[in-house]
Amino acid sequence: MNYIIDMQKLGEGFNEGEMQLYAAGRYADIKKEMIKWKRMMNWVADSDMKMNTLLKLVMYKIFEKDGLMDGAMKMEEEEMKALKTFMTDVKVWTMNYDLSNWETKVRSWFNIRGVSDHAADMKNFQSVDEKNVQI
Repeated sequence: MNYIIDMQKLGEGFNEGEMQLYAAGRYADIKKEMIKWKRMMNWVADSDMKMNTLLKLVMYKIFEKDGLMDGAMKMEEEEMKALKTFMTDVKVWTMNYDLSNWETKVRSWFNIRGVSDHAADMKNFQSVDEKNVQI
């Protein structure tokens, strides 16, 4: 049973690693949006800091139609769609095990004499989904 629990943790680690690598690969697209925010902050740093100037450089830039906030919301929506597409295509969750289904099955494979005949037959361990076999 410890082996199954360890495999479940390995699956979760695999999923987390895949998602982090995906996020790192998307950095260039996100950076374009962040440059707009940085540019605004640079303008503020170089400004005279008067209220009207700050409103013009910050508040209006953020909240105007198609401003920085709309761009950030659009970017977030695009990132979520891309992430969902990635998860669907790569099937990163296939390494996870549902312990509630596996625990009784795994326990039935072992008895006092050792491994049951059912578990000893390697055909029980072959993948049903041939497209999902990893080499």
